[in-house]
Amino acid sequence: MHEVANFLVGVSSELKEDSETYAWQKKRRELLQRKGDAAELAKTEISLGTILSASDSASDHQEAAKHLQTAKTQFLEQQDTLNALASLSSLASVYQKMNALDLMKSALKEKMDLKSSSSGDAEAETINALGNTYLRQKQLSEAVGAFKEAMAIATKSGDGRQQVLAQVGLARVASFKAKLPDAKKIVGEALFAAQQMEARDQKLLGDVYCEEGRINQLLGEFMAAVKSFQDARDHYLGAKDAVGEYAAVLSLGNIYMPLNELNLAKDYFRQVLSHAEKTKNTSRQCTAHLDLGNVMMKAKKYPEAGQHLQKALSLGEELGDIEQMTSISGSLSNLFFLQEDYEKALELAKEAGSKISQSRLMGNIGNLYANLGRVDQAQEYHMKHMEWAKEIGDKAGYGAACSRVGTIMNSKIGDLLKGLEKGGPPPSEDAVDEALFYHEEYLKTCKQILDREGEGLALKSIAYTQ
Repeated sequence: MHEVANFLVGVSSELKEDSETYAWQKKRRELLQRKGDAAELAKTEISLGTILSASDSASDHQEAAKHLQTAKTQFLEQQDTLNALASLSSLASVYQKMNALDLMKSALKEKMDLKSSSSGDAEAETINALGNTYLRQKQLSEAVGAFKEAMAIATKSGDGRQQVLAQVGLARVASFKAKLPDAKKIVGEALFAAQQMEARDQKLLGDVYCEEGRINQLLGEFMAAVKSFQDARDHYLGAKDAVGEYAAVLSLGNIYMPLNELNLAKDYFRQVLSHAEKTKNTSRQCTAHLDLGNVMMKAKKYPEAGQHLQKALSLGEELGDIEQMTSISGSLSNLFFLQEDYEKALELAKEAGSKISQSRLMGNIGNLYANLGRVDQAQEYHMKHMEWAKEIGDKAGYGAACSRVGTIMNSKIGDLLKGLEKGGPPPSEDAVDEALFYHEEYLKTCKQILDREGEGLALKSIAYTQ
């Protein structure tokens, strides 16, 4: 679950309103103000502005403009030109929604002047960095424009490295838009270009292979993803890039989790934790403990899982990382669920719902309602899980959701059959056909992602329904 969670951090939840996401960011701002972390505080201001700018409320737009103005000022004070440019871009969009055209023109002119003064001849490297800043702020149209501009400049100047990085950026945008086949095609072109470069750039090849691995992973093509991450690790080793190397190792661990190769996953996560402890990288330690908690949970070693997750939560609180803390809350919810403390699990799942792992979290909440005997609500959340997973290309999640919906429908059909003795109505043929459809979708998905155990379960469900 966590690999999808990592990729979807920042996506608005279907379980919570934007106002609650806004509340999370305000809480984050309070933590950062106490810590005196100016850089992260400015990023939180731009996040608050971005959330409010998506509203239809005029008063929200006015508040958004205040947050974005604050963010811009803070970024300029820190000489962070790229994030200042991103703030100005969002500010111009908000002014347009407010029909404040003079203010919009002023923001755009300030953006152009700042970009000109900071980048000179607008080198491809600078424009690529701006594109990545836009991407982190979910300003996808602006990111596409920046990456295309960088591509044109790099092509003209013969800068092969920046040309490849622009292609990788465009692949990431396609992934964010859930256009995974497009993303795979673009990253394939980037890889070919990187391989054709005269001077073999090991770090660049590692970066491209990592991106290819993430896309394959989201497509449910796990063995292809394993090869991509292994290739990435090898190239990072050649470049003596320890940060890249352990990022690839972490990704390998997250791949082997859904493949049920738990010992391999655990070994990779422990390698990451050991390196993070040696380098005193608190953020990476937090992630490693979270992943070890998840793998121990899957191995049904619940006490060890709880120890790792509590350690992760402690580190997340120390970092003031709301996104990571909500991820950990989601995993703790799973742990309480497996230990049959359903009310506590539901409480934590809802607490985590405003930020991460959106589609899988819907499935978890569906499971919680099912165990509480509230099958209609369970079916509703499993349907949401299924629809969202299909939209983002999460094959494993889609298959699991189909199976759960089919199982609930079988249960309802069974209840109707039992009720026949008391003169109740029989189940309709449409209901049976619909249940069969979901089980067959699960079977088809299991075949695509090489889930042999799932295939067996799907076949049993189909036979039972028939």
